[in-house]
Amino acid sequence: MLHLWCQKKKLDKIAQAWVRGITIDWKLLHTGGATQTPSSVPLASALPHRVSLPTYPFARERYWVSLSVGTESTQGPPTGFGAGTGSTQSLQPPPSTDASVIHPLVQRNTSTLWEQQFRSTFHGQEFFLTDHVILGQRTLPAVAYLEMARAAVREAIGDEAQLSSSQIDISHVVWLRPLIVEEQPVTVRITLDPLENGTIAFVIRREEPEEETEEHIYCQGRILVGQAHKRERPLQDLDLPALQSRSQHQISVTECHQRYGVALARLRLPVTLKLTPGVAQPHTEDGCRLSPYVLHPSLLDAALQACMGLLMEQPQSPEPHLPFALQDLTIVNEVKASGWAWVSRRSHSATESVFDIDLCDDAGRIA
Repeated sequence: MLHLWCQKKKLDKIAQAWVRGITIDWKLLHTGGATQTPSSVPLASALPHRVSLPTYPFARERYWVSLSVGTESTQGPPTGFGAGTGSTQSLQPPPSTDASVIHPLVQRNTSTLWEQQFRSTFHGQEFFLTDHVILGQRTLPAVAYLEMARAAVREAIGDEAQLSSSQIDISHVVWLRPLIVEEQPVTVRITLDPLENGTIAFVIRREEPEEETEEHIYCQGRILVGQAHKRERPLQDLDLPALQSRSQHQISVTECHQRYGVALARLRLPVTLKLTPGVAQPHTEDGCRLSPYVLHPSLLDAALQACMGLLMEQPQSPEPHLPFALQDLTIVNEVKASGWAWVSRRSHSATESVFDIDLCDDAGRIA
């Protein structure tokens, strides 16, 4: 991560990491962020030298720029010398508006010198809440935290990095408690913490009132940025007709709704399943735009719900299953508005089941 910031001269990001105690090799700023080799080590004369600052206090004199005479005054002249004789205008930034919202899931950048953080407030009318009602409660889908973390990291890095979505890998994700929006809005805080091994730790928690002593953490995990990901399984296009022809059983969406509710409405009929693998077709409603989402909550939630169909084939599955951990998520290509999810069960026990999910477009190209 530090190498990428040095390449892009993101001095503010480097400074924030340094004041938080991260050890930084300052020579990277003068080598373009590349790891030094004997042939790339700059000459001593090319490196800047430390400059000793004076030990006495600086003169506390201020020199304000005089504004044009005749402009309407909105506030008095600033305190200090050289304020000028003309009227002054307010130099404060305009108030925040809806246009300043960064992302529907990552709305405001509230970072400080000591912490990279973002905040979002949910009122309950958002589609990812109204479309995901569990036991009568509007609950944020588990996959929405993944897009929330991705968007926060993308905003923190900045457009100058020219980082594509395929250069972000999300791993070690744990869902600790559900985010439920009732009558009152809920504000969440997303914090990012760069680690020395190049990953970024993220934590998504509730914005607590001052009198609240208990901390409510919803989700946490890690993100690897700008490095090639070592995949456990080789990627290859899926032969969708062959997979569908091998399916031995079909479960209707209506049957799934009876157990899991309308959250499965984004799975098109039929959901064809085999004993161990399954093929489902998640899609967005007509007119639903993917932008600005990369990991659209509706599509990913539908793919995740496809696992429920496999669990329904178990003779003893009295209670609905909920996800609690994600080992790794890799973005390979752009996720389309319509496609397929290939679900295979890696392991199963009395207490948990582990699945692999591959998203692909209608041609079988892995997303």
